[in-house]
Amino acid sequence: MPVYNSNRFLGESIQSVLQQSYKNIELIIVDDGSTDGSLQTAKQFEKFGVKIFSQKNRGAASARNKGLSLATGSFIQYLDADDLLETNKITIQMQVLKNDTKSIAFGDCINFKEQIYSENTILNSHYCRDIKTTEKPDDFIIKMNGGISDLPTGMVEIHSWLCPKNIIEEAGPWNEKLTVDDDGEFFLRVILNSRRIHYLPKSLTYYRKYNDNSSLSNNTGKKNLTASIDSLKSKADILLRSKSAFVYKKIMSDYFWQLAIRCYPDEYDLYEICAKKAIKILGRKKLPKFYIGNKFIDFLANTLSWKLARRLQYIKQKIT
Repeated sequence: MPVYNSNRFLGESIQSVLQQSYKNIELIIVDDGSTDGSLQTAKQFEKFGVKIFSQKNRGAASARNKGLSLATGSFIQYLDADDLLETNKITIQMQVLKNDTKSIAFGDCINFKEQIYSENTILNSHYCRDIKTTEKPDDFIIKMNGGISDLPTGMVEIHSWLCPKNIIEEAGPWNEKLTVDDDGEFFLRVILNSRRIHYLPKSLTYYRKYNDNSSLSNNTGKKNLTASIDSLKSKADILLRSKSAFVYKKIMSDYFWQLAIRCYPDEYDLYEICAKKAIKILGRKKLPKFYIGNKFIDFLANTLSWKLARRLQYIKQKIT
């Protein structure tokens, strides 16, 4: 568990680990230079066997790498300091993985705000509608990334996964140079190094959202967009070296177009970088189906002009 200025929610997250029905657990907390008392709060749990370490602020990826290097267990569960695990989460996944240590598992995730049992909770399982109970890595990646339909792409939250440590070691450490979607890049490598992916919907996790729909790890602006380009380039390098590179070309081209749209018109230089990369990957200019706003904006983007749709969005944002 990487921790940075998470004092408000840290105790609750730690408790969700200590209360797991699967008891053979080693909880390692790496404080990444917090200044809000998080380290002191974490140390209150040392009497329950929680292992606490600290480092100067180097980012969550660095903290996760440090935690991984200290872990003595055979399976790895990552958890951010504001999110929660359902009591039987690890038990359900271990029932499958203990006999299949070359595979990984994930479950459904519930988005919530202040309380996990409230009217604000949302089951975030839209990505699972086409996912079978067991999937091969390439099939899973293709389905999750819109390779077989025009549906919006999905995601699996970092804490939904449970992975044998041997697979993570084969995949390599977290890329500490990435500041956006570093978890997407990391788990892409983990997936490709696994034999199969098990989807166990009842192994629930809870992802804390805030009133502005952000999380502790969310950023905005040009810095965020630039970091997103770096992450997408890294993911493209991984996928376009694989045996399914032909299918992945369309997926990655579509991703760069979607990122280009996010950059337009405010960050036009970044838009050009993304558009050129999208065309280069596929070898031709082929625009994806756009999901950039409400139904009207999407209709406008797909039938008339996505640039016009983006400019209307941009004007509305400036007015409001």
